[in-house]
Amino acid sequence: MKKFIVSTFFVVFQSCLCLTQSYGFTLGYQKHIDFFNFIDNLSNWSPGFTSSRYQIFWESEGLQQPNDLKHLESIRKIRNKYFHPKPSIFIHYDESEDPIAEAFYNAPNLQSAINKLEEILPKTDAKELISALIYFEPKVRKYTNDNTIIRNALNDILQRKDINDFYKKVSIFYNCKIVTPNKLKIHAVSLPPNKNISAFILNNTIIVSLPTSATQINEKMLAEFSSIIAHELMHFHSMNTPKKIQIEHEKSLIQLVHYDLKNQENYNLLIEEPLAVILGQKIFMKKFFPKHYNVYENVYSDPWVRIMSFLLEPLVAAYIEQTLPIDYKFIEAYASLSNQVINAHKSLAKN
Repeated sequence: MKKFIVSTFFVVFQSCLCLTQSYGFTLGYQKHIDFFNFIDNLSNWSPGFTSSRYQIFWESEGLQQPNDLKHLESIRKIRNKYFHPKPSIFIHYDESEDPIAEAFYNAPNLQSAINKLEEILPKTDAKELISALIYFEPKVRKYTNDNTIIRNALNDILQRKDINDFYKKVSIFYNCKIVTPNKLKIHAVSLPPNKNISAFILNNTIIVSLPTSATQINEKMLAEFSSIIAHELMHFHSMNTPKKIQIEHEKSLIQLVHYDLKNQENYNLLIEEPLAVILGQKIFMKKFFPKHYNVYENVYSDPWVRIMSFLLEPLVAAYIEQTLPIDYKFIEAYASLSNQVINAHKSLAKN
């Protein structure tokens, strides 16, 4: 999503290579991160960002106790208090966005995460949050498990040389900084009985929710699950674009595109998500799992992202094929396409 023009291919290749000769990202598992993800979603402190599946599961299984509500409310209150996302057109690295989650993602175990919370939060808030976490830990433990069957299958995909060669081209496209696989942490966590997976990225961490009920994975599931991880890896490459280049592209987009940027919640939908869908789902599936590519399934729920991912795909595919970074011509072409969509929508709205 954020990339810029560099004068020669040699310079671009030297500055953008995101993968070293040791191929592959790795999907790992850590119990304390799984626990945090479960209780974070169970509290449902930010509907839409957090998933209601955990709450539905907890209640349907008859697990909810009277004291749960008090502790869940504590988690909701404190999570909202210290969650500070900063809207941007391109995804940015920002350690201040979610320090509570970072405390868990960067810790080797639960005790270390708790120690970090005591360090970064005011004493009263730390005590209240830690009390809630300690209360839930033994209750949640049995529902958090490492699904090694799915995780190992996905790791086989993540280690494929042809796929990582594709990520090298993606790194050039995004003009990202030098990044090696070990800079990124990808963690599997438990998703209550469900056939699907979900994933999101926070700085150098990708969280992948795997269905706890799945005991085997077929090729179609593997393809779809891999594409969801690939989508988040596009955000990771985008995040590692030099800040100066991100800012220049953002300025150009604001000047050229007649998109409603008054509502800052729309920022990442402008180009960040369309590019992640095109590269991580559409092109990825066509290249590596063509038999399971479905033009109507490998898209995004937001109408703008769906439309732009269809219109912009040929241009993105050409840049990837020619190993080119996003430049001003790309931004101009994107602006032209998006303005046509905006104008068509306005015209239809008048009739």
